[in-house]
Amino acid sequence: MKSGFHLRGGKLLLSYNQLMTYSRGVFFRLTDNQLASWQQELEFVNSLSGLNHVELWIENTNLNQEHFNWLNSHLSNYAKIIHAPFIGFQPASFNSPLRQAATEVLNTTVAIGQKINAQLITVHLGSFLSYDSPPSAISRIES
Repeated sequence: MKSGFHLRGGKLLLSYNQLMTYSRGVFFRLTDNQLASWQQELEFVNSLSGLNHVELWIENTNLNQEHFNWLNSHLSNYAKIIHAPFIGFQPASFNSPLRQAATEVLNTTVAIGQKINAQLITVHLGSFLSYDSPPSAISRIES
């Protein structure tokens, strides 16, 4: 699995080492962990032709092996990309406990990606104040 960040010694390290490639895909909403709602998403996805990938929008990272088995079984015809949680997600926060919680969510998201053989994980690193610099925000994320 390729990603725009890596874990080393329990720390999240950011990097941009991806070459841009394009394929035809669609969002697959996994905003809950209810297989019945996933089945509805699957029916919509399967109604579309010419798709190469699904981008799994995960807001709820409380998934178990049953969920991973379902995803691997039902989405085996598609490359899988994960869209990491982003609602209320602030890894560049000045508040250390919020940064730590965001790192835990990213660690869990990476683990989910490994279990379903995701090719890529999209991560939005939140917002930062206008007087703050991007290098400063990235430094907080890496700390």
